[in-house]
Amino acid sequence: MTHRRLPDLPDEILRQICLFLDWNDALSLQATCRRFGDVANDHLLWKYHCRSLFKYWASSHQLSTKLADTSFVQWKQLFKTRHEADVKTESTLKAIISSQKGRTPKIESIVELGYDAKEVLLQSCARDSQSHDYLARRYPYYLNLLRGTVD
Repeated sequence: MTHRRLPDLPDEILRQICLFLDWNDALSLQATCRRFGDVANDHLLWKYHCRSLFKYWASSHQLSTKLADTSFVQWKQLFKTRHEADVKTESTLKAIISSQKGRTPKIESIVELGYDAKEVLLQSCARDSQSHDYLARRYPYYLNLLRGTVD
């Protein structure tokens, strides 16, 4: 039985393997060598990640047009833009939960993200009751109680 190494595999098989990787792992693989960088930077891989990881898209992304356009190859950049919206929504939401001060501009910044913020907001609402900040998300009074700011 011959043992094959990962770099010995054809690009087509490496691309299929990349479909099973988390997007973070694909970025890590891309950084290992030039060949893996080319395989993990494939626009079809990032199109797959865009379609499978994000259910809700703001109309400004024109996703349906880009999906129909076979010449569109900037999927990795589109993924990055959409992921940054999720990160911004999550961090802003944490800031809103952690403090009652300055909530209005924070909420407005989430509103500006539009439909891109929907996924993170729905996930936040769906957190189970065992989550460490469940009561703070549901009842701001308990957050202050945990901090010791309620008499």
